[in-house]
Amino acid sequence: NFHPKRSMAGIAKGLSLWLSSSREAPFSKSVSSIVRGSNTGFFEPHITLVTLPNATENDVENVITKAKKIASDFKPFDVQNNGVKTGTSFWQSVLVEIKKDEALSKINARAQADFEDLRDKSMSNYYPHLSLFYGDHTPEKVASITKLFDSEKLASLPLRLDRIDVYHTEGEFKDWIHLGSAPLGDSVFFRSAQFINNRWRAPAKREYLPVVNPATREVIHYFPRGTEEDINAAVQAANDAFASWSKTDGASRSKYLTAIAAKIRERSDELVRIEVMDNGKAISEAVNDIADTAGCFDYYADQAIQLDARQDQKVELPDASYSCKLRFEPVGVAGLIIPWNYPMMMAAWKIAPCLAAGCTAVLKPSELTPLTALELAGICKEVGLPAGVVNVVTGLGKEAGQPLSAHPQVEKLAFTGSVPTGSQVMTTGGHTIKNVSLELGGKSPFIIFDDANVDQAVEWAMFGIFANQGQVCSATSRVLVQENFYEKFLDRLVSETKKVKIGNGLESDTRLGPIVSEGQYNKILDFLKKGQDEGAKMEYGGQENSLPGFFVRPTIFTNVDLKSKIWNEEIFGPVVCVNKFKSEGTLTFKLKIKLKVQVDFPS
Repeated sequence: NFHPKRSMAGIAKGLSLWLSSSREAPFSKSVSSIVRGSNTGFFEPHITLVTLPNATENDVENVITKAKKIASDFKPFDVQNNGVKTGTSFWQSVLVEIKKDEALSKINARAQADFEDLRDKSMSNYYPHLSLFYGDHTPEKVASITKLFDSEKLASLPLRLDRIDVYHTEGEFKDWIHLGSAPLGDSVFFRSAQFINNRWRAPAKREYLPVVNPATREVIHYFPRGTEEDINAAVQAANDAFASWSKTDGASRSKYLTAIAAKIRERSDELVRIEVMDNGKAISEAVNDIADTAGCFDYYADQAIQLDARQDQKVELPDASYSCKLRFEPVGVAGLIIPWNYPMMMAAWKIAPCLAAGCTAVLKPSELTPLTALELAGICKEVGLPAGVVNVVTGLGKEAGQPLSAHPQVEKLAFTGSVPTGSQVMTTGGHTIKNVSLELGGKSPFIIFDDANVDQAVEWAMFGIFANQGQVCSATSRVLVQENFYEKFLDRLVSETKKVKIGNGLESDTRLGPIVSEGQYNKILDFLKKGQDEGAKMEYGGQENSLPGFFVRPTIFTNVDLKSKIWNEEIFGPVVCVNKFKSEGTLTFKLKIKLKVQVDFPS
């Protein structure tokens, strides 16, 4: 059981079934005999591909590509079967012949020791997985491996397989890195390693956090729980890379940015699916997000070139005995902390201008949506971006975000998130006089006068609050309608809102997906209850109980008190408050309300 402490139950109860990649015959024979000989429980095995020390980086990426291909071609089956009986001793019948490689010998010894430990503790809920070890990746070898995963052959086994895991080691047993998983029946790959100095690394403390699909509430993956040790390594790599990267010209940097944009477009379908499963948003919105992400890199590719053209501008001085020129220079290592509402696009908004300016970066994505940030790191590696220029460390705010904000070698901090967390970032950065930029929350008004077109007014009001489930800092959550137009507008708004399709973001007709997490979901439900308690009328909306995920119906409140919680605090969900006004002069009072922003981006 060499994989991180993770299983379908969220704890380490793994039993490895070690198989040689060169022997096809024992595959079905051994596994079938094990299952037939068992008589208790239920397990859900997975396939494991492992690359050994002599594998090159290209070999590793080839294995990941092959895992995605096998997984996407595989048709999931679900055959309930007996599990592994506690205390049974069938290890030697399972452990088929493996090449006498030093690394494999260590794995073999450790695996048997783990098995004995599990057996001694009488742990009954094992989750076996089928493991293949190989270090050479010739076309012939890859072809032979693919044969092992023939869908019909796997379907003939009384097993329920749900994913392919990919591991790699560069030496000792303790150095095993879980690179990620490919869910069977899908074409995506979820990465499980930090990206530091152009290499995939396990977190220093070897701890992982769950990724929850908000549409199903199911744990779909585990990602690294980075800490200060990981941040220190990433910042050091970025600092080392800055010396050379900062001296490159804009044209050179532009080529990398353009290549990143092209690779994002090439992998758009896969990135869209990962974004939806990670964040929950409707697939139509995710398609736009990924397209905008590529567009962002293209935009800053052009800006990098233009920056060169602006260098050494002559500045006129009143005293002719002095001469002056203006130069733009990169500030150094940038610490980038982003939220969960637009995961990949937010990463692009931070990384692209950073690279265009000649800075190096350490990105800390939200722990709620880390997956596409890691994919962006992989794309940077794939296009040949120099080592250390971009680094990605995932983890919790206090354990990874705070050390990044405080690191003395970080010269620039860029943060998007809540006001309270932004205040902490600014305070922390102030201790070392960092350059800090913040993009925080809001409570934007949408004002409609009585000469408006009702169709356009309703369309844009709905877009302003229901897009991305209302999880937007500029969401127009307060709508003010001139009283002569109020009833007409409200009737149409309610009728159109009732037509909004709520569902899993992967369904093509979904227009409103789930809220990103259980914590955020519960906050919104608290706002809904508080709004009604304070006397507001819910015209439509509320909790959606017919679906398994964190779903809230698009909600409309009227008769909202101007001093109420829902009028003054950022809800960060699909909830709009509608009030009327008599004339333009009365708007001043209705909008001069002190804003409290309490929604929290866990970053």
